[in-house]
Amino acid sequence: MVYVVVNDIIAASLYEGYDPVSQAISELSAIGAPASSARLWSVLGPTYGVLFIAFGIGVVRAGREVV
Repeated sequence: MVYVVVNDIIAASLYEGYDPVSQAISELSAIGAPASSARLWSVLGPTYGVLFIAFGIGVVRAGREVV
């Protein structure tokens, strides 16, 4: 969860004029979003996938120890 919050904070800081109160988070990666924000998502997106897979592996391993 920390990853998602940090990612949104960084992306929002790169999006000049972004207002988190009146704009959705999805606008940070929408078509026409600043290139720096889009680049951030392209770099951090795979990182999220790797962390999600690692979490799944941890859940499976923990489940095997309980049973």
